Amino acid sequence: ETTEPEQIGTIVTKPVLCTGPRLHITADIAGNGSIRVAVLDADGLRLEDCVPIRATTTEGTVSWRGGPDLAALVGKPIQLQFELRSATLYAFGFAD
Repeated sequence: ETTEPEQIGTIVTKPVLCTGPRLHITADIAGNGSIRVAVLDADGLRLEDCVPIRATTTEGTVSWRGGPDLAALVGKPIQLQFELRSATLYAFGFAD
């Protein structure tokens, strides 16, 4: 039995305006894959703090150890770092 090596990719966005207190993603996640997200230069929102999303999702809410709340960042430009493990990210956006 052979297993394919885990494919890991990283995406870092240009600065984007945070327009809502929740980050949502649409993604396909294969097998044991996952997606984690960091908000660069934001305390408590590192990759290590992110609750991995482990299943294909449409409008899935990203959450960190402190919860999904980005209210303190609304109206500010932020950079997001996505870590994709055997996953494809199609879209992300902010919502209430």
